[in-house]
Amino acid sequence: MKIQSDQLRIRKKYLRKFRKVLSPKTVARFYQIENKLDAVANVAMAQGIPLVAD
Repeated sequence: MKIQSDQLRIRKKYLRKFRKVLSPKTVARFYQIENKLDAVANVAMAQGIPLVAD
């Protein structure tokens, strides 16, 4: 959870910076792509982690 919290904090920090220099559409597109890439990476990692046995 600490990692997720840190990631969110960093994303919020950069969101403010991006909004100052990019259009809202470009910022939204950037975060959409980032979220999709994160999802792909999470699926790949999850496939390699076995579930805890009962």
